[in-house]
Amino acid sequence: MTDNPKRQPKDKRVRFISQKTEFQGFSRVDNLQVNLQAHAGGWIGPINREVYIRADAAAVLPYDPLTDQVALLEQFRAGSYLAGENCWQLEPVAGMVDSGEIPQDVMVRETQEELGVSLVRLEPICTYLVSPGYTTERVFYSLGIIRAEEVQGIHGMAQEGEDILTHVLSADEAFQRLDAGEFQYSLTVIGLLWLKLNRDRVRSSSK
Repeated sequence: MTDNPKRQPKDKRVRFISQKTEFQGFSRVDNLQVNLQAHAGGWIGPINREVYIRADAAAVLPYDPLTDQVALLEQFRAGSYLAGENCWQLEPVAGMVDSGEIPQDVMVRETQEELGVSLVRLEPICTYLVSPGYTTERVFYSLGIIRAEEVQGIHGMAQEGEDILTHVLSADEAFQRLDAGEFQYSLTVIGLLWLKLNRDRVRSSSK
């Protein structure tokens, strides 16, 4: 996991009071206490917020521009299970950025581990905050050019409880399912929306 120390970001509208670790496990939960400058003037607080301190992640939406196909992974997700939603999510490749790594290295490694294929090249999609009111986690997201014919089988690290089934969909089918609201995971939604806007350009540049 990336070393994520206690931070005191400089912002003139925020007066830092304290940051205390309430739980330390695989990740960490801190209690942050601050005063905030009110929009109408003056100061409010102290405000207490619990923040999930989590390593950054790197994600790849695997896409073959020659066959116009998207590869997605199906695996169990405990959060959606407890939320009463579909716990077998279809999603892109993703993994945590360990200390000393750069996101692109993680993208290459995780695509091999979770999908069983090598990346031809990467094209940046975006970097975004997962849930800025709750966690420090950022996602570095790219489109990963692959050869869809190489995708098959079940992958993942058994020692980490991973049991990942691969799916290959035509881009049109993926977009139809997106429009129908079938995908709930932000990574899937963001990646497919980006591809929907950029598919023609990506395909033209890959000929």
